Amino acid sequence: MTEQTANEFDIFAIHILLKCTSLDEVIVGYFFGKKNASLEYTFYNFPASVQKRLPVINDNPHLNFKEELTNCSNQLIPDYPEIVERSAKLMEYLNIQFRKIGGLERFSKRLSYLSQLDEKDEISMELLGLFDNWVEKKELQFSSEFFSSEDYSKKVLESAEVFPEKDNFTNYFELTKMPEFYPLIDPIQGISIDTFEVGMPLKITILSYPNEEIEKQIKDHYQDHIDLKEDYLKTIEADIVSKELLTGKNDTYVLVKVRLLDEICAYSIILKSLKLNRNLTIKHNLLPPIKEEEDNIPTGEERVFPGKIKRETKVMTTLKEKARFKFADLILMLIILGGSIALIALVIDLLSKK
Repeated sequence: MTEQTANEFDIFAIHILLKCTSLDEVIVGYFFGKKNASLEYTFYNFPASVQKRLPVINDNPHLNFKEELTNCSNQLIPDYPEIVERSAKLMEYLNIQFRKIGGLERFSKRLSYLSQLDEKDEISMELLGLFDNWVEKKELQFSSEFFSSEDYSKKVLESAEVFPEKDNFTNYFELTKMPEFYPLIDPIQGISIDTFEVGMPLKITILSYPNEEIEKQIKDHYQDHIDLKEDYLKTIEADIVSKELLTGKNDTYVLVKVRLLDEICAYSIILKSLKLNRNLTIKHNLLPPIKEEEDNIPTGEERVFPGKIKRETKVMTTLKEKARFKFADLILMLIILGGSIALIALVIDLLSKK
């Protein structure tokens, strides 16, 4: 477990190593997600003979474990091609299991709740239960790591191996006079920096200050956001004032500047592929706007839509013809009935005169 205590975390990771003794295989993978929200997970199914070459799950930071697991599988697959098929079947099995227990988010909430209580035995039972229908005899090892949103964001940015050359920056000297920030990262439901436009708010934490004077000005302005124990500025929102695309040696970055005060801006060099915390003001409307129609009130007459001609079906034509014939028959019967009444009246009148 990391320095972040279990009952304070925003993000968590659980590393798993499952020995399938009856199948002679080893399952290694992880769950990673936000507290009480959706999870992402990856598992590989390896032959038991390669266990010593697999990454260690204990005291191994999640970002490092994730990278080691990917590299290890890429190295082993050429010699053990069955890993691909076994792992695919395992992931398909897990998908089915999650649907059976009510969905991945429900399982995430269960893990979050047990992690808050530090119920390791209960967590072990939940994890073992997932694989009950996969293998009968098994041994489980797992470890947990917890992060606050700010800590995880910082760790991700610190793990970036290659940053762009300073010569590629526009007015690099000006950046040294500005505070540096890092954006709040949401590894599950986050969005790319490309989605954020100039003028939109971005959730950030200040990483460093160029001098004490600027630090004091910023902290005075954001007094309500100061952590009294540690004396640092907690997460705030600041509007984006500029974005500049930078091309590094291995990845693409974006130089982002935000405004903190009228005359003070901060900067950050953000990896384009990072998932940033989604601000509630950002809405994605995938449907076109609904066009208003002029006559929304029924008139009792048949409505004719532009470009569309209403055609009568054979059934409707037949019904109309029948209705027309029935009406004609009714009129004829009334005429005959009227004539009969007149004739009877005439006969009665003649008889009475005799």
